[in-house]
Amino acid sequence: MSAFCREHGLCEQTVYYWRKRLRRAAEVPAVKAGFAEVAVEPVGVSPNIIVHLNTGILLELPVGADPSWVGRLVGELRAR
Repeated sequence: MSAFCREHGLCEQTVYYWRKRLRRAAEVPAVKAGFAEVAVEPVGVSPNIIVHLNTGILLELPVGADPSWVGRLVGELRAR
């Protein structure tokens, strides 16, 4: 790595920093799958669903939201 950095005029520490940061960004956090008890309360008509996470976060999502997108969103919110 040292020779490559010298040849291209790069700081070796910076290259290692970005390599580590990009590896972390590429990792997909595992989302624990499971079932949750759901209470359905008919209160008017809405094109959205409301999801209460155990972290206290409240999400209002369109009924047709892509499940994989919702899973990634929930994973990101739980990680914060």
